Amino acid sequence: MANNQPPRINYLAGLEEEEDYRELMDTWMNGQGLPGKEASDILEKNGIIVNKNTIPGETRSPMDPSGIRLGSAAETTRGKKEKDFVNIARKIDSILKKKASK
Repeated sequence: MANNQPPRINYLAGLEEEEDYRELMDTWMNGQGLPGKEASDILEKNGIIVNKNTIPGETRSPMDPSGIRLGSAAETTRGKKEKDFVNIARKIDSILKKKASK
């Protein structure tokens, strides 16, 4: 990815990289999206395991935060490359957009 920036997919705006191969994603987007717990549960039902997580400037409860945390270390150990992560991001985007639009 150019300049070490994640791909920009509309729903995924707010991705923030941490130093230890975990990324925080704002799924709530000031009420325009889904709470982190709901997003985590929906993704798990679709075979993508993430954790609900607070984000910088959090305004919601830690039990139902505004975001999710994605880990990439396990996937890189399994041989995933940059293009694989772009496909994973697109799948997450598709799943969450579909749910948020209902």
